[in-house]
Amino acid sequence: MTIDRPTHWDQRYAKVGYRNVSWFSPEPRVSLALLDRTGVGLDGSVVDVGAGASLLVDRLVERGHTDLTLVDVSQVALDTAAGRLPPGAAATVVVDVLEWEPARQWDVWHERAMFHFVNTDADIELYRQLVARAVVPGGHAVIGTFSEEGPLTCSGLPVARYSLEGLAAVFEDDFDLVWSEPETHITPAGAAQEFSWVVLRRHGA
Repeated sequence: MTIDRPTHWDQRYAKVGYRNVSWFSPEPRVSLALLDRTGVGLDGSVVDVGAGASLLVDRLVERGHTDLTLVDVSQVALDTAAGRLPPGAAATVVVDVLEWEPARQWDVWHERAMFHFVNTDADIELYRQLVARAVVPGGHAVIGTFSEEGPLTCSGLPVARYSLEGLAAVFEDDFDLVWSEPETHITPAGAAQEFSWVVLRRHGA
């Protein structure tokens, strides 16, 4: 099935509201804890891919991070996030991640609840290569996606699901596994969704 991704996600955010989408978390505690495991400092660079209108960037700004980039296919979502922040607190990039050619690298790549929409072998390989290019040698990737016990679909779209080991294996050509853990996410509607999380370290310096 081919969809117009920008339109699909703009309409989803506009119709439901960012606090009511199934992946919304009122406190991104797992993301923050795993970012802490990377050791990234306040002057380190962090890119949040598939950022949507997540509150993670708000918490990072509150902590004092100064080099933040938000990437998402939805202009509506990024405008929502940017509207909560002080001017210039984070750069925003509106792009379909599978078509993105970043012009720089970051110390940490963070992504939550987007990779499971990348569900063909060709697109998974594109994504894998993108993460490797975008992270500095010795930098980290923090990725959270549906586990094998997670939903089969999300927002009307099919998804891929991963065990902790399977998720790490996708990136093993370029990254070593530092940490992994499961999460039970409770949606705004009260449903439980099972996630797999990994912290990966880029080969190199």
